[in-house]
Amino acid sequence: MIVTLKDPEDKVIAYCEYRLVDHAGRDCEVGRYIWIANVWVHKSIQRQGISRKLLKTHIGRFPTAKWIYFKRHEKYGGRMRKYDIRRMI
Repeated sequence: MIVTLKDPEDKVIAYCEYRLVDHAGRDCEVGRYIWIANVWVHKSIQRQGISRKLLKTHIGRFPTAKWIYFKRHEKYGGRMRKYDIRRMI
C-alpha cells in the first residue's frame, strides 16, 4: 500500500510504500509488523520527522500492527531498524 503526504496546494511532498506482515515477513491482513519498503520525500522538504508524520496520518489503517521496521540504506549501510509503533508516534 502507498500512503502520501500533501502540501496545502494538494501536491505530493512525500510517500511511503509499506506492507502489513506477520513475524516471518509474509503478507498478512492482520499482521503485527509494518514493513516500510520505500520512502520518498520531495527535495524541497526537510526529511526529519517525515516517517513519523506519515504514520500519524495513516495509523488507523493498521490497528493490529505493533512494530514497524525498515532498512536504513543511506546512513547506516542497510542495517535493519525496528520500533514499537505506539511509542514512535
